[in-house]
Amino acid sequence: MLQGVLSLCSREEAPPPAAAGGAFPLPAAVVALEALLREGPVYLHCQAGLERSPLVAMAWLMQQRRLDLQAALEYLREVHPASRPQAEQLAALRAWQAGALAA
Repeated sequence: MLQGVLSLCSREEAPPPAAAGGAFPLPAAVVALEALLREGPVYLHCQAGLERSPLVAMAWLMQQRRLDLQAALEYLREVHPASRPQAEQLAALRAWQAGALAA
């Protein structure tokens, strides 16, 4: 049974449902996702489900499952083939991972 919703939509794209998160920067989104997952299954979404939500899912996989970026991307494309994180988003994810590992 679904326990949480993490919305990555901007308020301009779609008003967030009651008690759902708004548009998060990547580190905050990963922290919010991890907190919600402790309570049970989470519906992670953005407007189209192609860029932002897959990117946050990849970041979570990299942090919590210790996957590298390529392994996280391959897994994501296996379970959600429509995922299309953009090159600049992947570069930001790579930079975030490098910073997270250095901390």
